[in-house]
Parts: sequence; C-alpha cells; structure tokens
Amino acid sequence: MSFIKHRIARSLLAVLFAGCAFAVAAATPTSAHQADNSRQPISAVQLFPMNVASLDNAAADLRRLAEDAEKGYAAGEIDSLIIVGGASPEGPKALNRRLAQERAENVARFLIEKTSIPAEKITVISKVAEWSEVSDFAGKLNDGFAPLVVAAIKKNPANPTATLRQLEKGHVWKWLSQEVFPSLRSTDIMAILTPLPVSATDSTVAPEAIETKEITEAQSPTIEEGKETETVVNIPAEDGWQRGFYIKTNLPAWLALLTNIGVEVDLAPHWSFNLPFYYSGFNYFTSTLKFRTLGIQPEVRWWHSPRNHGFFAGAHFSMAYYNLAFNRTFRYQDRDGRTPALGGGLALGWRFRLNSDPNLTMEASIGAGAYRMHYDVFYNRPGGLLYDTRKRTYIGLDQASLSLTYRFGIGKRSETKGGER
Repeated sequence: MSFIKHRIARSLLAVLFAGCAFAVAAATPTSAHQADNSRQPISAVQLFPMNVASLDNAAADLRRLAEDAEKGYAAGEIDSLIIVGGASPEGPKALNRRLAQERAENVARFLIEKTSIPAEKITVISKVAEWSEVSDFAGKLNDGFAPLVVAAIKKNPANPTATLRQLEKGHVWKWLSQEVFPSLRSTDIMAILTPLPVSATDSTVAPEAIETKEITEAQSPTIEEGKETETVVNIPAEDGWQRGFYIKTNLPAWLALLTNIGVEVDLAPHWSFNLPFYYSGFNYFTSTLKFRTLGIQPEVRWWHSPRNHGFFAGAHFSMAYYNLAFNRTFRYQDRDGRTPALGGGLALGWRFRLNSDPNLTMEASIGAGAYRMHYDVFYNRPGGLLYDTRKRTYIGLDQASLSLTYRFGIGKRSETKGGER
C-alpha cells in the first residue's frame, strides 16, 4: 500500500544521507568493495493520533529503537541520527507545523535521555504533508473512494477540506482519517552510518565518491528548503524540560460565589505542587442561606507524563473555616470561629489543551478525603442563639474542579544532558 511506499522513500533518503556522510568523512577515496559491504541504516516509524504529539503510548517501541541505536553508536557503526516529524494537512497550518515539530523533538529528547548519543548528533526535521501528497496516497490505494478524493483535491488544491467532508455523507472523510492521514502523522528515525575503514589495497574510486564531492559537512546533511511547512532544527544538548509556573481558577466555584485562585509550580519531571485558595464572604441574597468559606488545599501531584501534562494523581491536605446555612432550622460554624476543618485526601485529574496555544489549558479533577470537624450549631436567624456544639468526622467528596489554567515558563531548561536551549 502507499503507506509502505512512503516509508520506503524516506528510508532511501536516509541511505542517501548515509552515502554522502560516508564519502565526506573518508580521508581517501572509497572503494567499490566497501560500497558492496556498507551497512544498512536503522529506520523506524512512530505513528501519532490526530492532534497528539505525546509519546505516552509509544514507550515500548521507542525503547527497542533506543537500544538498537545505542548498540550501533557504541560499536562505532552509527555516526548520527535524522528524525523527520510529520503531520497531516487537515486543520490549521500553525497547529500542524507545531505538531510535526513537537513529534520529532519528543522522539529526539527520548533518544537523548535513553542513549549516549550526543544531542548535537541528532537532527530534527518537521514536515507537514501537502494535499497533493494526500491525492497521491489515495490515487495509489485500491479503494472506491480514491477517485473522489483525487477529483476533489484537483478541483481545490489549496484546501479541499469542506468538499471532502461532504462527499458520500462523510464516509470519504472517515476513510481518509483511517487509511491516509495516520501515515502522514508519523515520525521517522533514520541513521547516518559511520564510514567503514578504508583498506590500503583498495584504490578504485567508486562512482558514489565522485558524485558527492560537493558535500562539505558529513554530520549535518543538507536538507532541501523552500517549502513553507518544512523546517530543520538541531535539538540542543539538553533534555528539554523546563519548570512551569501556573495561574488557575476553578470555574464552577465562581457559580457558588466562591472567589478563588490557584497557583502551581513544577518541582521536577512528573512532579508538581498545587495550591488553591477559596474565599466567600457573601450571603445568598438572604441571611439564612450562605456558604461562607475560607480555605486552602495544598497538593503534591504525580504526572504520568514527564512534561507534567495529561493524567495526574494527587495527595492533598485541606484547611477550611466555614459558616453554613441552608434556609433550615440551624446554622453551622466552626467552633468559636477559630477551629477550621482539618484533613486530607487523594485526587485524580487530567490537564488538556484548549487550542493551539500550549500554555492555555483546562484542568479537571475530582477527589475525596476525611476531615475532623468541631463546630457550633446556631438557630438559623439573625442573632440566633447557640443550640449545640458537636464533633464529627466527615468522609466524602472534597474536590471537584474544572479550572482554566495558564502556564509561564520559569528558569532555564534542564541541563542534565548539556547546554541551554
């Protein structure tokens, strides 16, 4: 199928780069005997779901690739790596360019972290597919929808999305999403080979050596430029992690007239500290209905992703002063107004992006805990007398949030692998 042909083409590109590096690095001409015995480059493909650049579901495959790359580099067989990050053309161009770049950079950072290959030996290329490539893919597939796709793209080569979505009541677009687009969202990893030793008895100049005389840099092959959606970036000598500082607010809490703001700071990859503040000094339009609260809930979080994004689990401590009334007989207030509820619990949550801005996110979480409470019970009316004083332990829901969050990068990126980004 065309997907395989596309991968073969990129692998041939890796072989071409390897041949160029081989010809330049050798101090003497390359022999025909060596050309026959040249090693094959590592070539691997990592597919990504739509609008996703995370490697969370690819760790096993990439670990195997890292092991092969590490063995080849340690044995002197691999000189450097080229990583080509791809994105399919549907959707905003800016988002596609960012996804292609992030996919390639995330793979590069993984290999830098898991192998001894220096960052300067890894070149990243981002490539957003053109609609003409979609047409070529579809045209070579043996499927009844292919002619419709080719015709629609030929009619509007700049952006045929609207037409494609309407064809055959959406079935054509579904076919593209399942059979064509995924292959364009891949990241390819290819190796530049270390030149083989030159034999003293080999004196015949191979034709490849003559064709590559103009190449001047063995470790940084020249990539053809000129396409708007293609960029070439060298991954810096670091693991790419940078501490973040977050400002957030819980939107549903505002509906309950709870003024709130939260801050969070990354402690390390996988770890952060979250601190929300809640305050309400208002009655709900009557003196017998109120939810007056002053509370904090510091929380240590563990994130599944080292980028501190996506799924997290947290352990929190809570302290809250309260004065509660529900239009019923009694009002409840912490003992003497100086005995807050104290306790803690566990929470689960998820942080996700809202748009193409990676710093603007939404965060959903829910948690439960146990609290020791010592409180006074008053008759629920203005100047109501004390009725009773009670102690109890509350066990139940203590966190439910849907927070709008904005991230600020602070400090330098981690330098455990080398220099500053």
